[in-house]
Amino acid sequence: MNVPGSLSFWVIFGVVLAAGLFVVLRHERSRHRQPTQRRGVQPHQQARLIVVDLGAEGYENNVSQAYHMTTDPQAYARAFVPSDHKE
Repeated sequence: MNVPGSLSFWVIFGVVLAAGLFVVLRHERSRHRQPTQRRGVQPHQQARLIVVDLGAEGYENNVSQAYHMTTDPQAYARAFVPSDHKE
């Protein structure tokens, strides 16, 4: 009995191939319909705390700085504008 030449092999192979193709196409369509995450942040979100440790790994020579970095794009841009600048 020649398995690849039998009719039942090709019927089962065709059904499995069609089901696999259906699953792949459905997955691809659902990926494109899902909402994507917007880039950036919403205005007035909480600032991030950034801690910078400089110096040697030791008790006496370690220097630490802490910064609050805003995630609001407008506030971030205002930080670079001089305080005496008029619009």
